[in-house]
Amino acid sequence: MPYAEPPVHQLVGFLAEFAPERLAQLQRASPGDPALRPGRVLGALSTPLRIRLDVAGSALQAMAAQADALAQRVSQRLRRSHRWEFVAQFVALVGSGGVLAAVIGDAGDRLKLASALLGLVGSAVALGVKFMRRDLAGADNGLAAQHRELATAGGSAVELAARLQPHLRSGDDLDDPVALAGLIDQANTLAGRLYTLMKQTGATVAPPAFTPAASTGAEAAS
Repeated sequence: MPYAEPPVHQLVGFLAEFAPERLAQLQRASPGDPALRPGRVLGALSTPLRIRLDVAGSALQAMAAQADALAQRVSQRLRRSHRWEFVAQFVALVGSGGVLAAVIGDAGDRLKLASALLGLVGSAVALGVKFMRRDLAGADNGLAAQHRELATAGGSAVELAARLQPHLRSGDDLDDPVALAGLIDQANTLAGRLYTLMKQTGATVAPPAFTPAASTGAEAAS
């Protein structure tokens, strides 16, 4: 693969799923360019660098917004599970024989019944917490792992977007086509990873409102 032509199919696919209005803008600015069609296009593409830059910049902005929004939703679910875990542990503590004996006195059968009921409630809540933290594949604490991955992916998108800004402003490779191709290739790989992670998380996130980070040459010419 020539350094001057890094792939953008994962970036285009991410835009098609999570920011279709932005992809439509790019397609209107460069009608007929095969690189802007979702899906892998076979064969070499002669897509101008300006278009690849615009795709990468737009997709990275969408990726950062989507990863942050989904990470917040997963974080809220995890915080709820922490609160319920506290409830389960508190109920288990209250249900212990020593605490109940101090509260209601050594009442024989009444003590045993109350202890058993509280133990049952505590176990049920603890079981619910366990399921709350599972991912779609059923892995224990899988949701926490996905939250970490979302946060990492979002941070990577922000970092790559910042490194692309000088190129977006200038509209060229700044005399270092190898470095620019590497950045776009990293963004393309990240888009594929984040797309898969969001599907695995199972959450449907509405496309965020798009605010252009920089004016693009392709749109200025349209």
